[in-house]
Amino acid sequence: HDQEEALTMSDRIAVINDGRVEQIGTVGEVYHKPATRFVASFIGETNIVEAQILEFTPGTFRCRLKGGLELVIDRSDIRPAGNVHLSLRQEKIRLHRTDPRCPNSFPCRIEMEIFKGTIDEFTLSAPGGLALNALVANDGQDGKDFQQGEQVFASIQPADIQIVAD
Repeated sequence: HDQEEALTMSDRIAVINDGRVEQIGTVGEVYHKPATRFVASFIGETNIVEAQILEFTPGTFRCRLKGGLELVIDRSDIRPAGNVHLSLRQEKIRLHRTDPRCPNSFPCRIEMEIFKGTIDEFTLSAPGGLALNALVANDGQDGKDFQQGEQVFASIQPADIQIVAD
């Protein structure tokens, strides 16, 4: 089915993979809190990365991605252990020219830029060789847009990172 049509016209949706129900929920639940890697990748654009859980604190935990980048995740409803997969939605990654000094900010380089009209799609290289894609609204302000080859900082809010099952 057409994903955009399903998201705009439905109160609840079911995502089915090879005859198996992966997730049923409201459009917001399925999009913002995908249960599995398949759902996260099927609905919208996302980065799926492996991470190792390092430490729990009340309501949050800290994890390390391959390559050494550490992220903090807001989650009080689950307590995963060991290795997990994370979904980082491309539109949730923010780009900054200076370090925003917020949780989950890290330096990166813009390796590729694709102009798509209302948005720009970027391929970023982050510490440890991590490659991420980001979607940024094209606000049309000449001279203020990010460019290929530029060194920037990326950030993602702890609540915008989701753990997904295989």
